[in-house]
Amino acid sequence: MFVRRADAEDRVVLERLWLMFRHDMSEFQGQLPRPDGSYRTEWLEKVREFRAAVAEHAHFEEEEVFPRFKREMSEEQNDKITRLVNRDGFWMS
Repeated sequence: MFVRRADAEDRVVLERLWLMFRHDMSEFQGQLPRPDGSYRTEWLEKVREFRAAVAEHAHFEEEEVFPRFKREMSEEQNDKITRLVNRDGFWMS
């Protein structure tokens, strides 16, 4: 067995798994399916949009903002910020 990140090719399978999960949980959540047997999935699209926005923002920072900051900082300032980011990154994980 191995674990990998889901991608666009997995969308149909994930939607089916989500439908089965929603069906199983409907007993506890009191939410009935639509006449076609599906459940509301609007929030999934919002999650996809949010994830894409975060990825776009991160790419912009990594390619545009951070290099500019690094050029403007002294080596001492860069070392200090690197230590702080690494420390906080370990703390958050």
